[in-house]
Amino acid sequence: MRDKINKDPKNIEELITIKREMETLPQRIDEEKKNIEVLMEIYDVIEEFSYKLSKDEMDLRWHVFNRPKLLLELMDKKKVYLEKKKEVFLQVMEEDQKNFLETLKDNEATVARLSEYNNLADFMKNAEIVKSIDLRLKEATDKARECNTNESILDKEQTDYMTQIKKIKQDFQPYYDLWTSAEIWLTKSKDWIEGAWDKINANDVIIIFYFITNSSDVENI
Repeated sequence: MRDKINKDPKNIEELITIKREMETLPQRIDEEKKNIEVLMEIYDVIEEFSYKLSKDEMDLRWHVFNRPKLLLELMDKKKVYLEKKKEVFLQVMEEDQKNFLETLKDNEATVARLSEYNNLADFMKNAEIVKSIDLRLKEATDKARECNTNESILDKEQTDYMTQIKKIKQDFQPYYDLWTSAEIWLTKSKDWIEGAWDKINANDVIIIFYFITNSSDVENI
């Protein structure tokens, strides 16, 4: 018990784990007191038979006897410490969220600039760019969930990041479809036409089919 509550939390999740452990401590101490009472009675019986305990045995006896009191004192000190630690984590979280909002603005601006990429000869470079942006937007989605989880843990109102991320993804999707489809078609269509059918990657064909059936989205970018 002592080791668990004496641990120094490295993040919000660990802090909450320790606090939950401490919430169960009084009940567990009460259960332990019953065992200690039995043990003390055994020591009393031993002394009645004039058995002399060694120094180590006496130290152990009083250590066990004092253990509930020491645990409760530790818990009181830990509560104060954890509240201070919570404030530190809160400040870190708020700074992290501020930086994340800037990241979302950067992603938004990056997607807005995709309209400048209109040279088909650069299809390979443009495909790599949109793949990179796609990865960043997936990371942003994960980060938004992480931020909301931390807000929930610290009893803070959850910030709505997903509306902004959803809008960025909607604006981005036509560009992603355009350049990834262009890359597949311009690098593999000759093999499709002249090569063996069993060598065709079905996923590539599905991407091209999806692009063709949703081409109206591309016309609007």
